[in-house]
Amino acid sequence: MQSETQNGIKLSTRKIGYEFEKIAISYLIKNKYIILDKNIYTRFGEIDILAEKNKNYYIFEVKGGRRKEEIFERFTKSKLKRLKKLSEYISSMYNSENVFIDGILIVTMEGTILIIHIKNILQQGC
Repeated sequence: MQSETQNGIKLSTRKIGYEFEKIAISYLIKNKYIILDKNIYTRFGEIDILAEKNKNYYIFEVKGGRRKEEIFERFTKSKLKRLKKLSEYISSMYNSENVFIDGILIVTMEGTILIIHIKNILQQGC
């Protein structure tokens, strides 16, 4: 993702990612998810957001940008494979088979924000 500006100030890619994660967390809380942790680093990769709802665990991969199509393209086969390994890791950590991987896409268009929640992303085959 290229650097964007916020109030005329150029932001780093990492800072933009954190801003997208804040938006995603706000969305998830409004939708009754309990945020357990964020930015979890494992040997399999990073989990952007880990949440729980109705005794199910959710790994959220957050992606953002200006064009929906570009954001979808960032869910590569290797990314999905890594997310599968992360779900197995969380499953063993929490001793639960109820672990799902969802995508949160945040599209910024002319001052508006569109949030797209892709449930069970591995089955969607992005």
